[in-house]
Amino acid sequence: MDDSIQNEAGVLRQNSAGYFHLTWLPGSTNQTAVQQLLEKLLQQLQQTGCTRLLSDQRQLGAYKDELVSWLVVDWLPRTVATPYLQRTAILPPTQLYVRMQTMKKPLVATGWSAAPFRSKKMPLPGY
Repeated sequence: MDDSIQNEAGVLRQNSAGYFHLTWLPGSTNQTAVQQLLEKLLQQLQQTGCTRLLSDQRQLGAYKDELVSWLVVDWLPRTVATPYLQRTAILPPTQLYVRMQTMKKPLVATGWSAAPFRSKKMPLPGY
């Protein structure tokens, strides 16, 4: 990816260390913008062969149930069914409710597991 891709939901760029970095912007709850950015991420994963993602969700706002349903029922199953995204590191939302919303439903729906980092050092770029 030559340049970053940005819309009102966030910024997506490919890091030179070999992973995609998705930064969610404050108030990034517009369903169309979120869906467009996630579809672009999936497209970029397929085109580049890059299999790692750092998702910075610290500024993320609460999603409406319709968007969470789309994520859990549509986007995540399509993404999990491919070999394109193998590892994801998440900087969780600072708001507790949003953190619970963004972590629990997707993990249950996909069967993924999550574990906190044991140190304050982020294990990038070789996470």
